[in-house]
Amino acid sequence: MPSLNTDRITFQVRCGHGSDGRPEFAFRQASTHMGSVTRRPIRAATTIDATQSLSCRLVANQGLRRVVGVLAIAVATSAAGQRSSLDEGAVMQFVRELQRNIARDDRQAIAARVRYPLTVFVGGVRIPISSVAALVEQYEVVFTPALKAVIADARPSAGRPAGAALSVTADFASIGADAVRIERIDDALKVTRITAPLAAASAPDSATGSSLAPRHDRPPQRLLFGVGQLQRAGALAAGERDAYLITATKNQLLEMRITGVAGRSVVARMMNARTGKPIDERAQNGVRTWVGRIPEDGEYRIDVVRREAAGEPRLSYLMTVSKR
Repeated sequence: MPSLNTDRITFQVRCGHGSDGRPEFAFRQASTHMGSVTRRPIRAATTIDATQSLSCRLVANQGLRRVVGVLAIAVATSAAGQRSSLDEGAVMQFVRELQRNIARDDRQAIAARVRYPLTVFVGGVRIPISSVAALVEQYEVVFTPALKAVIADARPSAGRPAGAALSVTADFASIGADAVRIERIDDALKVTRITAPLAAASAPDSATGSSLAPRHDRPPQRLLFGVGQLQRAGALAAGERDAYLITATKNQLLEMRITGVAGRSVVARMMNARTGKPIDERAQNGVRTWVGRIPEDGEYRIDVVRREAAGEPRLSYLMTVSKR
């Protein structure tokens, strides 16, 4: 007897003839969710409820192979529907565990909660993440401080302010304004999409109630990598800058790009970290893109600077640096 199997449902079909000589099908369905096994003879061109929620029509004159195919479609469709139905309690448990993983900086555990390939949007830039190893490598780019804050604040939407809620539908759950999307994949909850907010809201000063003044001088962040590519994301208020340190050797080809911003509102200046001498005139004035050979061995500083005070309170950017 041919069988059609899925993760949850087994259908068995037998082809024969009834007492009047017309084709007849014996249909057996076993489902762990439905809790019982039923048998039902099915005549040609009879509509049946194969899964308690989906109907299919059997065409007798095309034989058993056609019947098996039709039921296979019904089973696949039903199974997909079951996978898409989310339980709010399970989602909350998943989010709590994700929050604990982030608080402990357990990057491997976080990466294990993701479906691959993963598409991440940071500052309007699309970043494909192909594997656990790739996410761990790009962790600082994807899990910005603002994204971590949104995840840490995730609670059921009732009574929560916009952008801080956890909402659950039959098909997926989302944290914030769809910053993190969660779906059921192969009977397990997984993060399937991330749109990383780069800028968190400024915290109010407890004494005055106003936003805290921007920090103009942050300590430089050291970028540790050999040949290859590295990305860093940030958000700048008026007058702010982010500083990065990178080690390179003479004649090494270095490429630096700033994306996610319009025009020259955010630029990068590059200089020798020891002497303060700019790499060249363009690097001194500030650029969105710089490609060239390093003049000498040493440590170099990249200052990402916001030039314009007008516009958004904070401007998000993505910096990509590669060495070859």
